[in-house]
Amino acid sequence: MAKARSKKKAPKKGPKKSRSPVSSSKTRRTPKVKSDPVAEYRATLEKQGIAKVVHLSNDEALPNIRGRISTQSLSLDCVLRGDQDPPDWAGGLPMGRITEIFGPPFIGKSTLLDHVFGSVQRMGGIAVLADTEVSRDRHYTERLGVDLKRLIYLEFERGESTIENVIRAAYVSIDFWASHYPGLPVVIGWDALGGTATQDEWNKGIQNEASTKPGAAAKAMHQATRQLAPRLGGTHICFVIANHEYEMINTTPGRFGKRRETYGGSGVRHAGSVRIQLHSNGNLIKRSDGRVLGREVVARTVKNRLGETHIEAVVPIITGAGVDNTYTLYQDLKKAGVLVVNGSWAQINLDGEILSFQGWMGLRAKCSEDGTLFDRLCSVWREHCARLYL
Repeated sequence: MAKARSKKKAPKKGPKKSRSPVSSSKTRRTPKVKSDPVAEYRATLEKQGIAKVVHLSNDEALPNIRGRISTQSLSLDCVLRGDQDPPDWAGGLPMGRITEIFGPPFIGKSTLLDHVFGSVQRMGGIAVLADTEVSRDRHYTERLGVDLKRLIYLEFERGESTIENVIRAAYVSIDFWASHYPGLPVVIGWDALGGTATQDEWNKGIQNEASTKPGAAAKAMHQATRQLAPRLGGTHICFVIANHEYEMINTTPGRFGKRRETYGGSGVRHAGSVRIQLHSNGNLIKRSDGRVLGREVVARTVKNRLGETHIEAVVPIITGAGVDNTYTLYQDLKKAGVLVVNGSWAQINLDGEILSFQGWMGLRAKCSEDGTLFDRLCSVWREHCARLYL
């Protein structure tokens, strides 16, 4: 008996599936968007509250200075002007940084500090002075352009003018001005570190040198500067330390003679962004009759994180009057050949106007008669003489 053939079921007919123009059986996958590793890193740090990620190109980054405060010396401001500073900055001491001005006694450290005080006051800012040497002459300070009624003088109790207390006052001052008046330019000046005792020295009085802890001042300044720099960063506050320079016997093997050192150890030298060394070049400033009026002081940038180092500027300091920029204009314009000197007489051509005078004092007299002359001479000086300091 033959087996019945099994009938195969015909497949159901349906609409034909249209194929994609791209002959591929696999579907394309949407590419994943790459994550930003810097954004992830920033989010991680900020979520932990550890730090904030910024770019140095951002003007608000803490290392970027907010401006400069003039020393009122044309030559020194020119030396202190950074290459990347905006063109409207004439140069001077940087805000948000530590500046040390050091040199031998009676060289002009306090004079420069008073000039900086006068500059910040003219900017509408605040000047704070910690005078641990108690040697200020208010009449001289006032002649240099400082408004004594607006100068904040930190007076310590007897026996309390120590390095430790000055640093505590500096911490409080920086925190106050930075938090309450962040946009206000402030200069905090310490005059002078070399004349300030430590707390240990005050407690023990006058005893032999072995009775005091060796390096107490250096240890105190090491601790202080490690906190000063972070507090100052990103502020409009300029912290200026006037310091003494002394000579000591060089004990380095292979080297003989004396070497010059400053007080406070290496902490100040490391933390300071700008260190200005003052010394005399031996040139006296005299009148025509030979009377000595002052002297030339050489200011040298032995450290400058914001510009060139080992650049010198001659700063003329007149006794009882401070820095005289007319003397700088006279000497530099003569050196550049813009001012022609013939004997005791000098001559300069200002846009067709011929001015004749006798010596730098004659030029100063001309500036007193014409209130616009000094600014015109400064314009000529910037055009022909500023490169002498760069």
